[in-house]
Amino acid sequence: MTLEALLVVISGCTLIMTAAIVAAALDLRRVARRIDAVLPAADRALRESAQVLGRIRRLLTRADRVAARVETVCGRACEVADHTLERMTALRTRALESLNRLMGNGHHAVGAVPRRHVRRRGR
Repeated sequence: MTLEALLVVISGCTLIMTAAIVAAALDLRRVARRIDAVLPAADRALRESAQVLGRIRRLLTRADRVAARVETVCGRACEVADHTLERMTALRTRALESLNRLMGNGHHAVGAVPRRHVRRRGR
C-alpha cells in the first residue's frame, strides 16, 4: 500500500466520522428542543407536587398530634376504668361478706359448704 492509498483511507474515515458526529449533533439538538419544550410543564408539575407534599406533611403532623392526644386520653380512661373496677370489686367483696354475716345460719353460714340440691326425676 502506498502513502496515497493510505491517505485516501484516512480521509474516507474522517469524512464518515464527521458525518456521524454531525448526525449525532442534530439528534442532540432535536432532543434538547424537546426537553426545552417539556421543561415549563415539568416545572409546574414539580411545584404543584411540592405544594401537595407540603400539605400532606402538615396533615400528617396534625394527625400525629391528634394520635398522641388520643393515646393520652385512652391511657387515662384505662386508668380510671381500672380504678373503678378495683373499687367495684372491693365493694362487691364487702357486700358479699355483709350478706354472709346477715345470713349466717344454716348452709349460708360463713365458711360453710353450700348444699347440693338433687332433683328427682318425674317430679
